[in-house]
Amino acid sequence: MNAINRPYISEMRRYNLINDILRYFRIKIREEHISINPLKPQHLKYLSSYTQHDIDELEQRLRVLRDRVEHLCKTKEKLEKQEISLTEERWVHEKFDSLLRNVLLASQKALFNQLTEIAGSLEEWYAIIMKERHIYHILNRCKKSQYLKGGIILRAWITAYDMDTLQEIVDDIRTNIDRNTLPIINELDMEGEEPPTRQETNKFTEGFQNLIDSYGIAKYQEVNPGIFAITTFPFLFAIMFGDSGHGVLMSLFGLTMILLERRLSQTRLNDIVEILFSGRYIIFMMGLFSIFTGLIYNDCFSKSFVFSFKNSAYKFVEKPGITNEFVETKGFKEQGKSFLYGMDPGWIDASNSIIFMNSFKMKMSIIIGIVQMSFGVCLNVVNDIYFNNRINIFCEFIPEIIMLNSLFGYLCLLIIKKWLTDWTGASAPSLLNILINMVLKPGQVKPDEHMYFGQSLVQFILLILFVVCIFWLLLAKPYVIFAERNPHHKWSKWRYLPFFTESKWFGDGGGVHGEETERLMGTQYNETYDPLLGNEDDDEEEDYRNEQNQNEEDNTNQDEDNNASEESSNTMSAIIVEEFLPRRQKEERPFIIKFYYYY
Repeated sequence: MNAINRPYISEMRRYNLINDILRYFRIKIREEHISINPLKPQHLKYLSSYTQHDIDELEQRLRVLRDRVEHLCKTKEKLEKQEISLTEERWVHEKFDSLLRNVLLASQKALFNQLTEIAGSLEEWYAIIMKERHIYHILNRCKKSQYLKGGIILRAWITAYDMDTLQEIVDDIRTNIDRNTLPIINELDMEGEEPPTRQETNKFTEGFQNLIDSYGIAKYQEVNPGIFAITTFPFLFAIMFGDSGHGVLMSLFGLTMILLERRLSQTRLNDIVEILFSGRYIIFMMGLFSIFTGLIYNDCFSKSFVFSFKNSAYKFVEKPGITNEFVETKGFKEQGKSFLYGMDPGWIDASNSIIFMNSFKMKMSIIIGIVQMSFGVCLNVVNDIYFNNRINIFCEFIPEIIMLNSLFGYLCLLIIKKWLTDWTGASAPSLLNILINMVLKPGQVKPDEHMYFGQSLVQFILLILFVVCIFWLLLAKPYVIFAERNPHHKWSKWRYLPFFTESKWFGDGGGVHGEETERLMGTQYNETYDPLLGNEDDDEEEDYRNEQNQNEEDNTNQDEDNNASEESSNTMSAIIVEEFLPRRQKEERPFIIKFYYYY
């Protein structure tokens, strides 16, 4: 909102200047090591009794005190400079030096007494100014009514379980305000309005929720992915990080900020420290998971743990008759024995240690990444089932899950198959070459890439499914919607099939306009290439929905002002709270709050 649409911008600037004066007093008081009297409970009772006249008098008094303190500070600095310059003439001007010291001490004492007096009321003044700032901050979000002289309208959302608190506030206004104030609560039918999303968080889950919201906010009543991010995000980070030594340092850093969070929350921090402090629980969790994965990788500060080679499953002994061929084919591994936990330390000095470790980490990351992507697609189908979007299940979820697993899911199965197969006496096939030739040479498998019976047929079928799902995901939903909204289309009878009945896409009537068709095709294009790139992004659809909601809101503002004028015509002052009817469940109903206030 620009300055023209902020009717109280001058008041906000005024209180910002007063707040700067109080901050200046606080700095000077701390420099003199004077304790500030805390805000007492009895002071809170008198905050509401301050009138505008009292605020004006307080502002005038603070300005006078600021000028006096600045004058005293300048005098002190000037005398201190003169003291240095006159030290050389101390023996000559002995009496003047004594007088100068007396004046300096008197100035310091006067400054100390003045700041002590200010410290006694500083917190109370802070509370008063902050209250006024918050009031005008809310008023700047309001708009003036066109039909009610002096009327102010505030539109906001409130959850159902906060209505009791709102009712208590309204009752308190009715009881304690001396002026003729008549709060009224009306219930409006706002079926179809898209409520905003409110996610309940605490200090532990807030950081994870903010992280998820930075990518996109779930719509009203959708599954909140922030709950799953509490474990998935630090775990996936630990898979990439994988160092137990650095994990210990990271967890200790996060734990330190958690233990000192009360002190740090009351301290003014710079931007970088503020970001780290807000993510203290995320850092702590990432450190713990990194310790776990680092122990599995046998990695600490980029070095391996060497507990004892006696526990290794590999025997490094010199025996007569051992040849390179025996080492390459048989190795030294004892049958039926394996290392107790994590990676065997026998790989530390192996010639192919880096190749083996990188291959292991990469393949494990692929499996876990594909599982997470499939889980995200499954969350979408949960939302579709809840909102009864059957067309999305058929035209989005099914092709997405098939397309994702026909190539990458198949790759995960090949990785597991390769791990479980004993390749002694044979050369293990390259999975990368298998995947490349699966696309470039469909239906053909080289002898050195053969892993199981019928591999060529299975890969050819999976490739066909992958290609079909691309066009299925790209064209099916726009075509079905176009056919259903066009009554002259020969396939418009699909409307009466049981599968598509009660779907929210149907029943709108009328044809599809060109602009809407282009937007729909663009959205479906994003839905097609996002799974190919590993993204799940609904920003375009969300922006379109927000644009439509904003247009509807602007169109209804005129009628709302008319209704408010009729309801409050017989009152000098009124506060009207209008409640939304529930869209689905009573305990999750949204509300709009309006305040009409007359001076």
